[in-house]
Amino acid sequence: MALLREEPVVVITGPTASGKSDLAIEVAKALDGEVISADSMQIYRDLDIATAKVLKAERQGIPHHLYDIRDPGESYSVAQFVADATQLILEILDRGKLPIVCGGTGLYVNSLVDGLQFVAAVPDPEERKALSDAIAKKGLAESHAKLASLDPKAALRIKPQDHKRITRFFEVYQATGMTSSEVYEYSRAKGPDFNYLAFVLWPDRGQLYDRINRRTARMFDAGIVDELTAVLKDYPNFSDTQAFQAIGYKEVLPYLEGIVSREEAIAALAQASRRYAKRQYTMFRSRPDFIHLTGTTREDNLAIVLRYITDFLQK
Repeated sequence: MALLREEPVVVITGPTASGKSDLAIEVAKALDGEVISADSMQIYRDLDIATAKVLKAERQGIPHHLYDIRDPGESYSVAQFVADATQLILEILDRGKLPIVCGGTGLYVNSLVDGLQFVAAVPDPEERKALSDAIAKKGLAESHAKLASLDPKAALRIKPQDHKRITRFFEVYQATGMTSSEVYEYSRAKGPDFNYLAFVLWPDRGQLYDRINRRTARMFDAGIVDELTAVLKDYPNFSDTQAFQAIGYKEVLPYLEGIVSREEAIAALAQASRRYAKRQYTMFRSRPDFIHLTGTTREDNLAIVLRYITDFLQK
């Protein structure tokens, strides 16, 4: 494995509402850095309040990248993110500055840090339906047996009655000529492109949940309902898009439609955010190579990050 560059690349991640963006800005101010978003929803224009986006007025002059690069009706993949982030990291290093990747989308963060490479298997809805229908006609048992003959490891993960995953297996196989296990091995064959110093904010869970509850109330005060109303007006099919999966809109829509009260919508959004934070805790716990930041203040965590970076540069 050959690294593209030897300089360090900082990653700041963690659960929602843990203070990632604020810490990234402080690190950038201290070390002349630029921030690259690793948030799958902050890439969208006009989705500001629900995604807790750092607005231009709040960036304190620090360059921020991969924000507002897609319209809400467009899609964006992890493969595109890794390619875009890698190019930005090289450009920032060429400017003699510190790249700081910041965001809580675990799939984005892990794929970038692990240096995953992706095979070209663009989904085609019509081909997928035809394949799904063919599998149903043939029977799941026979299709799963065929899957097992091609990829015994995948057959252990995919249950014989799992129509969706069996369909996806053969969809990828038809598009690439590779089985799921071969795709997995290929994706991890390259390894990281940079020397990453990855930090995960690890606040007390009870305190984090309190922060989430308070932030949710502020979102409603800031106009999340008006934001959703405007997006639905500009993009009538918004509820069918990838961007609609952002936590906030699914919970606010019933209030907008008069189905639930404001208080019920606030409670639903706070609960969805807490559940998301719990999943993030679980995901990042599986990364022993990430440095946990358990400081009680931003200043404590900043001192830890700066110490690690200084130690790396002195080696």
